[in-house]
Amino acid sequence: MGRLSCLGVAAFAVGCAPAWPEGVTTFSETAPAASDAQSFWRDQGFVPLVPAVPLPTSSDGRMRIEVWARLPDGARLSHDDRGRPVFPPGSEVIRLELWRTRPEPAPGLWVLADARGTRLEPSGLQRYSLRRPMRLAPGSTWVGAEWAGDRHRTVSEGVLAGFQRALKLDDGAVQRLRTQNQCPACHQPNLEQGPPPIRRGTDGHGFYVPATILAKTTPIEAYRDREPHGPGLDVKCNDGAEARVVTTPEGGWHHECGPQAFPLGTVDRPRLAGELLAHLAAHCASERWLSAHGDFSTTELCPQTP
Repeated sequence: MGRLSCLGVAAFAVGCAPAWPEGVTTFSETAPAASDAQSFWRDQGFVPLVPAVPLPTSSDGRMRIEVWARLPDGARLSHDDRGRPVFPPGSEVIRLELWRTRPEPAPGLWVLADARGTRLEPSGLQRYSLRRPMRLAPGSTWVGAEWAGDRHRTVSEGVLAGFQRALKLDDGAVQRLRTQNQCPACHQPNLEQGPPPIRRGTDGHGFYVPATILAKTTPIEAYRDREPHGPGLDVKCNDGAEARVVTTPEGGWHHECGPQAFPLGTVDRPRLAGELLAHLAAHCASERWLSAHGDFSTTELCPQTP
């Protein structure tokens, strides 16, 4: 993937001293200028894992959170006793934050704002990765780093310092990145519910979206301005109460429940329309990919075609 040594990174980093921490692999990549970030990951052999209930977005809909996965050539998925996918060694799962370029309403490109991934090692350990673009624009170089998960506590500050030099981040941006880069604390295996504001649980790898990829009812996440809503998505609180809706003039949309409760979204396929219907088509493609690579059957949301 175009991985470079410290000397290779020097072209876009602000010097190479002090170096990135020992054991951290640095690299640079560039999405094709005429394409977008989604095409880049597809060309690398990744496929999107789309849950039936969409993830939240920005008020204007220009931001998307997506999860993509890649298996080693010829590898197969297994499943745990709850039917959740179990990825073989060598697999990689990446969470992307993408932004659509302006001007609107002309179709824009989805450019990368943030990518953080986990690669599963044969030893059972994980390797974390982080990518950030030099500019939020098509064709921008992405600065990246990868490190061993069991060394996260000792190298994380050095990784942040490396990104600060390479991207010329101010202290506020570094603090926000530090908050987001708490990989081991956030991605603990088999959580029933993630740390606030995350409401989904994790699978045995510590992944959130793969844990609920085959569920038609999942928690509605609250970590962006607009939560999924529309015909065919029924939302109730997990304590059985009706969810209240709060909207903002900017297009924000939040479901609210009692102090100890949170909203659950359930997909009702016959009533889906518009964006949610298109989203279901993407989800069903993910179900078909699971079925093609493991002992999984498509759900009632995605009946097999004759």
